[in-house]
Amino acid sequence: MVPPGEVIFHLRHAAIGRSTHRAGTAGAHLRYIGRRGAEWHTNQGQAPEEAAAALAIVEGGLRKNGRILDKVSAALPRCLTPEQQRALALAFARRVCDQGPGRRAAWWLAIHWAEGNPHLHLAWHDRDPATGAAVWRSSSKGSTERLRQAWEDCLNEALRAAGRPERADRRAYARRGVPQRPTRHEGPGLRAMDRQGKPLPEGNRIQRNARGAADALAEALAQAPERAARDLARVGARVLDAALDDRPGAVR
Repeated sequence: MVPPGEVIFHLRHAAIGRSTHRAGTAGAHLRYIGRRGAEWHTNQGQAPEEAAAALAIVEGGLRKNGRILDKVSAALPRCLTPEQQRALALAFARRVCDQGPGRRAAWWLAIHWAEGNPHLHLAWHDRDPATGAAVWRSSSKGSTERLRQAWEDCLNEALRAAGRPERADRRAYARRGVPQRPTRHEGPGLRAMDRQGKPLPEGNRIQRNARGAADALAEALAQAPERAARDLARVGARVLDAALDDRPGAVR
């Protein structure tokens, strides 16, 4: 459960390299994120299949341990409209991949409008095609934390522009002194199985998240019953709002 007044902060950064992945993995990733139903954007004017073919040429020209592709996935806040979510995703792509003249990377962006889980996939080759200069310097120390900072900044700028009161914070709960245990990403496949009443794998994330929430609530009630009751009432109101947002025809 996200603390009151905040939006989900989820960003994952990984890379695909010639020495770490099989040939063609980078192109396969572009085809995957650009699959049917995804909203596709790029500064290269290519469809997903064309982008994958172009990336294969780039891959062939890299040294043996060259980095082919950086990739990021991030959750889009549901409190924004689809138009606002799209603008946020594009702003993030440009912030990461356009560092000024001579430092502009080729990038590919896919937005997945999964029900209840809108998110983006951003991929880029971290070299300016004209100058060869590093753009985000994503192989350098601290590059992932800089990405998290950039995403936090973009999120909060979008929330302010939309007049929303919520904010994003990339820091872990423990670093902020928030007495709450972080949940693990459950994924659309597991959630679909749960909705359909299918048996879930042993020790699955839905059950672990539920147990963690129950343990945290019991601990809070034991330590400060009155404060915990107030917090529970606020959380209940947020759960009700989320349930209403899931009604047919609600804006996501």
